[in-house]
Amino acid sequence: MSFSTVTPAKDRFRKAAAPNPPKSKREVRKPFCIRLSDGERAVLERKAGNKSLGAYSREKLLGEVQEPRKGPKHSPKIDYVLLGKILAALGKSELASSLCLLAVAAESGSLPVTEDIAEGLKTACADVRAMRRDLIKALGIKPEG
Repeated sequence: MSFSTVTPAKDRFRKAAAPNPPKSKREVRKPFCIRLSDGERAVLERKAGNKSLGAYSREKLLGEVQEPRKGPKHSPKIDYVLLGKILAALGKSELASSLCLLAVAAESGSLPVTEDIAEGLKTACADVRAMRRDLIKALGIKPEG
């Protein structure tokens, strides 16, 4: 028998002694596709609310049996049209300027209010400014000035 000949026993030993190839850090997930009509998809998206369509579907199909997701968390869908309507309604309402006028009148003494009411008016003005700032940021609009 020559040394170049490999017997099955030696071959098994070499395979067993060889270093294992590195395994992928992420397990490969197998997709499951389903075709939906536009109406069916719209119904699912409405029912899903802030959840992704995949998360909602897994929840409904698997219930408590589903495995927790290990990947990055996806942020909920942003309804830019609705955010724009809210920002427009806030601007049309002149709520901020009305609150500021009330606060100025309270500070000058022309509107009889207690200290607590005056502080509440100032807080309300700050809250409206914060809502406006956050809506503008959510819509990706450049703020004025």
